[in-house]
Amino acid sequence: MSHDELADTRSAVPSIPAITMRDWSMAAIAGVMLILAAWLLVFGGPADGAAGVIAEPPALTLLTPAAGDEIEGPLVVRFRNEDARLLSGPTGWGTGGYHLHLALNGIELMPAPNDIRFVDDAYQWTVPNAPTGELTLRLLWSDERHRPVESGASDEIRVMVR
Repeated sequence: MSHDELADTRSAVPSIPAITMRDWSMAAIAGVMLILAAWLLVFGGPADGAAGVIAEPPALTLLTPAAGDEIEGPLVVRFRNEDARLLSGPTGWGTGGYHLHLALNGIELMPAPNDIRFVDDAYQWTVPNAPTGELTLRLLWSDERHRPVESGASDEIRVMVR
């Protein structure tokens, strides 16, 4: 191949543009954004509801039914929570970033907006469609990701619903 033919083949190869400082800057910004997105995906951030969480949820106290009670009709759970007012919100009935669950035979239930009422200085939760027979129940808090929180939970009791 002659020198002229070699020069012609080199001119046919496209040239690669030089990487500028702007290109390096944009790549660095994109990398930081990817790392931040991965961090928020794994650990969450203020938008996941954690911003308003208090350190310890208030103590829940079961008033009725009492351990060993036999109940005719619907299951009505009366309870108090220490030094906090329950509010119905987008994540359920709760306070301080925690929301209420009822463990009924090991299955956690959340109250609907109309399931809980404040009556005579206590909350009253009517549990629709509770099964009959021997039941184990316990009130507890859950965090914004529906993970049970042991702190503040009521004692577990057994009752008979007929």
